[in-house]
Amino acid sequence: MRLRKRHRWPPNFWSLTLGLIVFLDSAEGQCFGGIETYEKTSGNTVLCTSDCTSQGLLSQPDTSVTRDCIAICKQTSSCISFTVDYLNSRCQSYNVNTDTQQGRRLLQPDSGVNYFEKICLRGVRQNQFDQLCNAERGWAFERVTGAVLEGFDHKELRNIETRGECARLCLVEEEFPCRSAEFNFNSKTCTLSREDRRTQPEAFRTGFRPEVDYIENQCAKQLPDCSYTQAVEGVTVVAMDDILYSRTVQDCERFCDDARAFNCRSLAQKDDRCYLSGDDAVTLPDVPQPAEPGATYKEKVCSRSTCDGGIFTFEKTTSHFLRTARQENLQLSSNLPGITQECSKLCIGQGADCPAFSVDYNGQRCFVLDRNTQGRGDDLMPRDGTNYFEKICLRGQVGKCLDKAWAFERVPGKALTGFDQKIINQVPNRRDCEELCLAESGFRCRAANYNILTLSCALSAETRRTQPDNYKDNQDVEYLENGCIDSEELSCPYKRTDNAYPRYLDTIATRVSDEIACEKQCTFHQDFICRSFAFYTSASQCFISGDDTFSAGSAALQSRTGTDYFERSCENVLSSSSVVDNFVTNSVSDISSGQTLAQERRCTFGRLEYEKTTGYELIRATPYRLYSRREGGITAECASRCQADSRCQGFNMDYNRNECQAVIQNSEDNLFNLRPSTGIAFFEAICLRGRTCGAVWTFERYMDYELRGFVRDTHRDISKTECEDLCLSESRFICRSASYDHLKKECFLSEEDRFTQPDSFLVKQGVDYLENQCQSRQSNCDYSPQTRDQYLIYVDKSQTAFSAASCRQACTQEREFNCRSYSYLSEARGSDPQCLLSSDTQRSAGGNAFQLSSGALYAEKECGRQPRPANQFSSPSNFNNFDRPGQLLPQTLPENTDQQRPDFTSMDRGNPGDCRADGLVTTYEKIVDFTYTRGTKEEIQTSLDIGIAGECVNECSNLGDRCLAVTLQNERGGRQRCFSLDNSAGVDQGEPTSATGVTYFEKICTSRSCGKLWSFTRVPQYEFVGVATEEVRDVNTISDCRELCLSARNYVCRSATYNANSGVCKLTEETRRSQPASFRPAPRGTDYLENECAELPANCEYIDQPGTYLPFTDTYIPDVTDLEGCRAECNTQQRYNCRSFNFNSARSECFLSSDDSISLPTGLQQDRDFTFSERAGCNNVRVECTPSDMLVTLSFGQEFNGRIYATGNPQACFELGSGQSEMSLRIPIGTQCGTVQSGRGRYVNHVVIQANPIIMQDTDKTVRVECAFTAEDQTVSFRPTAGSRENGGGISVTVPFQPTGTNIVTNTAPTPGIRMRVVRRTGSTADVVGLGEDLQLRIEIDEQSAFGLFGRNLEARTDNGELLNLIDSTGCPLNELIFPALSLETSSKALFANFKAFRFPSTPTVNFVATVQFCQDVCEPVTCSGNLDSYGRRKREAENITVSLEGVSMSATSEMTSSSSSSSSRVTRSTGVASMSSEKEESRSTTRSLRNDGGSSQTSPALGGSSLPGNIIPEQTVLGLRLTVGEDQIPRPHPPSKTGQGRFPDVTSTPSGMTDSYYPSFLGYDLSDPSYVCSPQSTIISIVVVFVFVNTGLLAGAIFFYRMKKKTWMKTREVDQCRPEVPPPLPPHHPSRSSTIYSNSGQDVLFKSPYENSTRSRFTENPTLAGMTKPSTSTSRI
Repeated sequence: MRLRKRHRWPPNFWSLTLGLIVFLDSAEGQCFGGIETYEKTSGNTVLCTSDCTSQGLLSQPDTSVTRDCIAICKQTSSCISFTVDYLNSRCQSYNVNTDTQQGRRLLQPDSGVNYFEKICLRGVRQNQFDQLCNAERGWAFERVTGAVLEGFDHKELRNIETRGECARLCLVEEEFPCRSAEFNFNSKTCTLSREDRRTQPEAFRTGFRPEVDYIENQCAKQLPDCSYTQAVEGVTVVAMDDILYSRTVQDCERFCDDARAFNCRSLAQKDDRCYLSGDDAVTLPDVPQPAEPGATYKEKVCSRSTCDGGIFTFEKTTSHFLRTARQENLQLSSNLPGITQECSKLCIGQGADCPAFSVDYNGQRCFVLDRNTQGRGDDLMPRDGTNYFEKICLRGQVGKCLDKAWAFERVPGKALTGFDQKIINQVPNRRDCEELCLAESGFRCRAANYNILTLSCALSAETRRTQPDNYKDNQDVEYLENGCIDSEELSCPYKRTDNAYPRYLDTIATRVSDEIACEKQCTFHQDFICRSFAFYTSASQCFISGDDTFSAGSAALQSRTGTDYFERSCENVLSSSSVVDNFVTNSVSDISSGQTLAQERRCTFGRLEYEKTTGYELIRATPYRLYSRREGGITAECASRCQADSRCQGFNMDYNRNECQAVIQNSEDNLFNLRPSTGIAFFEAICLRGRTCGAVWTFERYMDYELRGFVRDTHRDISKTECEDLCLSESRFICRSASYDHLKKECFLSEEDRFTQPDSFLVKQGVDYLENQCQSRQSNCDYSPQTRDQYLIYVDKSQTAFSAASCRQACTQEREFNCRSYSYLSEARGSDPQCLLSSDTQRSAGGNAFQLSSGALYAEKECGRQPRPANQFSSPSNFNNFDRPGQLLPQTLPENTDQQRPDFTSMDRGNPGDCRADGLVTTYEKIVDFTYTRGTKEEIQTSLDIGIAGECVNECSNLGDRCLAVTLQNERGGRQRCFSLDNSAGVDQGEPTSATGVTYFEKICTSRSCGKLWSFTRVPQYEFVGVATEEVRDVNTISDCRELCLSARNYVCRSATYNANSGVCKLTEETRRSQPASFRPAPRGTDYLENECAELPANCEYIDQPGTYLPFTDTYIPDVTDLEGCRAECNTQQRYNCRSFNFNSARSECFLSSDDSISLPTGLQQDRDFTFSERAGCNNVRVECTPSDMLVTLSFGQEFNGRIYATGNPQACFELGSGQSEMSLRIPIGTQCGTVQSGRGRYVNHVVIQANPIIMQDTDKTVRVECAFTAEDQTVSFRPTAGSRENGGGISVTVPFQPTGTNIVTNTAPTPGIRMRVVRRTGSTADVVGLGEDLQLRIEIDEQSAFGLFGRNLEARTDNGELLNLIDSTGCPLNELIFPALSLETSSKALFANFKAFRFPSTPTVNFVATVQFCQDVCEPVTCSGNLDSYGRRKREAENITVSLEGVSMSATSEMTSSSSSSSSRVTRSTGVASMSSEKEESRSTTRSLRNDGGSSQTSPALGGSSLPGNIIPEQTVLGLRLTVGEDQIPRPHPPSKTGQGRFPDVTSTPSGMTDSYYPSFLGYDLSDPSYVCSPQSTIISIVVVFVFVNTGLLAGAIFFYRMKKKTWMKTREVDQCRPEVPPPLPPHHPSRSSTIYSNSGQDVLFKSPYENSTRSRFTENPTLAGMTKPSTSTSRI
């Protein structure tokens, strides 16, 4: 039998196996592939049996051992769990794992011991754990065995093997914040919950299910609403987890809040020790606190408040941040300023996850914080520009706090002392104190002091703003200011700070017309109490802030030139006003019947009544506030309060601010203090004995007016009040009015008034027209047609109305005053529409008394009187401009109403029925949403029922004079019908009426045709208020205005605004689409005309809006395959300007329209099958981005001869237009052209589109271009957003050079005394000049001089060589649109010209140079092209006068001074762009001899280095002026811009011998030298220093060189002495080369100059600034 060989294991097999077993046994307590942390089970210990092992870890009596035990156990592999015995400060380790049933049985209750067990979070990385918890976390979970949280199971996971895995799933849960979990050992399920035993204590059950463990996530975000319980003395914590050094309980609380190793839930303070614990009454229920004499025990209670029965709002702490909080960015809709309210709403929306937030006003960011101040303010640290907002729950009387951004202002460490009107003790917390303030009914609680130590709450009716001297530091008190009071109660006067705006900008109101409207926005702001504001004029924005210098100190303001800062000044104002508010009128028995106590004090006879003077206010009469209300209409309330106040002698009713101010004087002795003021009416208290009617005011007064020719009775030597009394008492006739002559003291009574006899209501100085309101009521009155989108600000009564008809009825039935007009606001701020009643009309109040408001309707009574004169409407350009100089007073009415312009609807240009007979062309005018109802109406049969506009218009043309207009009706479903009319509004001289959904086409006659179906689109009662390219006056009809637009040649007239009242036609290249912000409602008589013959620019971009369509179709095209095909149809439409289209993808249909969202802002409808697309702003700009540059392409739609350039480097990065309609500019991504990086991969620059190739004007545009780079190249197209009339689409075009700057003046100083300067409209010399600012250039002569001036060769130039001729050598302007002709001011003999500030692209400094010549007495003007007179040159006869003027000398000027006349100066102004021309004429400066009677002559230095007699005048001289147009220019001392020691009306003559400190030797330079440049002192010092250093270096080098070469030279001399004499060298063969100089300068850098075509300078022989020499020929190489 074969023996089998025994198989043997390798010799090392058993050793490997044994090692593996030992390793696995030792690795049982290790956590591979995860993070190891601990789970705490409070009040439990381990009852160790034979199956478990234990050993002591640490024992340190009277210390905290928890943290050390955790660290030791982590380093011990055999330590799976451990217990901490807090009584003995000892910890014991075990190898017990309670995931098994056997291990769970070992746990036993023990109130003084906590059990900690390792758990392994597999799959969790260390950085992930640190982010979810923190690296210092001692234990991440707490466990309660046999406990559940009933009813809050949010997610259930099955097949979970261990409790540790369940804990891990709760920690990493992403769908919701998991606060707790339940693990069932039997079913192996893990249930996650967003709640825990603290948020839902009623649902927590213990001992209910032994197989379930409750696991609480300690890394979950702490509950926000935390506070500490009342202190318990003599006890300490059960489980002492940490010991720290502290002095006070407050310090211990702070340590508890800052604990990071565990969630601190209770504390004890004894002596200088703070004992912190992670346990409290919740984790250790029914466990008594250990006795510890001298200790103070508190528990931290955190909850998620539901605020039942209250509201969530905020406390604001200005200029502070919470240093202990972690912050996270809140995502805002935009980064524009004014984010506070949006941040507040976002925080409210996050619920408990946002206990507080902070706002960084410097960076316009807000952050959500993970905690609040926990009831203490010592964690708040100062930081300018940051506000802290803490969420609070207020209950009780919180009605006025609803919708407030914050309810209280909180200032820790401050107190208002001395004004405690009520003190409540033992108030548990600060919020209870706030609720007590809100609930106080005995007085208006405006502030409170809460003492955090004594728990007292002191309420006060004063604030830190009304009593600033009593606002003091107090570390134990927190000052609380009530922010829920009505805005009207804080209508304090405002104090002004120039050139500043609020740093703490909480919100921005847009489309604010003026400073008064901005003040009104602040005064009645509802979202919070507005403490300060600033009005930004150029953007029509109102900056509103809830802070001021009281809350933020000097940091409340930031500097900004041109913006003025206003804040309330409430010191001692509220206290006095409260007396008026609480005034109670008491009845007194001995006062005459019907008279109050206050009346009896002022009236010795009669009753106290009022007299109203509209458009005037009484100044210097010690005003104080009576009442204010946001809605206005408070006249009756103000009158009542004035009657109740014995000091009140009348009140100024400010309709702009909706407030009234009482005055303590009347106008009887202060007539000159009664000044005109638009938007204000003065109500004067008067005592009348006659019969009154109970009206709020009895008489209306019109100063400097009389009713002429209807006098029934005359009374002499009486006062004005007696005149009014006589009118009231008249029984022989009905006295409707009286006229009182103040000079003659005569009273004329009449039974007529200004309504019954409007032609006799005339101006007369010194006479007051007095209208009896008790007899001026009229019946059978009708109302004028309603005017849309505006309302009258003179509101005497405001009430709720649900329709315009009910508002009209309210005006008719009004009995407190004579209601003559009403305004219905359908879109009022509140929930209900408003009806505004007024006793004024547009005629009595003036056109400026209207405010624009979308949806408003205005109408006034017409009681059978003559039609209102058309010219009573003010020009639309005067809207909301109350301070314009020269403006008519509010009550100014014409003396002659017969000379009126024709009605604005009249058309006398041809017969629309047969235009050909008058040599004209028939076309149409389109009016959207209007119709005309007079005449015969017949339906036109069409082949289709949609897109029939062209067919209807053509049919009307075929009908001849039987069809004068067409109405096109858009019906439901997009169907259309059209009707012909045998009459039209133009023929009838009537008005089309408003009709939604109807388009009215009116036949008109024009001189030319463009082939379009209609030539104009008209919008009644709208205007374009932007800068007009041309303004023509004395235009009789609207048809003449159309012709002016069609016949414009120098520019493309795209729209016009015709004002029939003033006869002004404004033509412009812009439209309501290119500048939507300039398109606004206007008064009756003003129409906007859009020229449809002006072609739309090519390649306009479109905005697509899927799911919408515009149900107004002009052309229907079926079978269009896609959206681009429909777009192509719109682009190629020739019969009208296609501005939008609808594409139906389901039916492949295309609908073209000449309307868009601008003309029909509310017309868009919803339909998912449609896509609506409209043209955007057609100033087409495209940007193509490459890795190296941006290619900007601009399409102008017309010939362009201007200049485009990048603002970063205008001199190198530009292109000049040469008549092309499209241009491109390549801008490098680098810094060569000023491109800046804005964010990651985003590059930004600005391109200026300059119409003039040389200078920049305020009408030029700036386009922001931007390239955003990803991994590959891309093309960025600028698609403007859609908008309405107010905020329409269009490229955002702004001028980057806003009006700021410095005026720097330089000039020359020969005799006689003349000067050149630039002044503003106010007459002051310009110091800060902005682009486009209205300026006046003045050339003035000594007021005592006997000579006249004329100027020529006026140029504007820069130091870089750019030049623009303004006045040529003949004295005529080259381009009136830039600089007009010089005019003569006869009273001072000065020459002046009004112009708008311009600048050159390369520099903000503009140098003006002019040649000024003299003639005897007054120069005669020269006639330029267009019959324009200019004083820029004298006539030929004046040039040929004898050179020697015998008998004339400078010493005899007193005999030759001409008398001044008071004729007004003439101003010629126009804007636009025209080509430049330049003529050259000799500008010699010669010396002539003028001999006096004595025959003697004197010589003195003269201009140009020549000499002439000191007592004669030169033929001509040169004046220079330097003007800086731009921003951030540094002012410096101004050199004089005058010659001689002249005496000017506004300047004191400089004493002889006085020199200029900045330019000490200025007069010694040659003024004709163009190379002269004024150097500042810093430059001169730098040159001197460099010169000294260079010369010192040269000297040192020479000395060193000499010493080095000295020995060599000595040796050479010795050798030379030994050499024989040699003949001199022969001359070179090419002697010309011996002087050749070879340059090694390298490549030249070429400068791209648009102004030079050769190397010869173009400025030769041109006069320049003082002291300059003629430039030499130079090239453009640098």
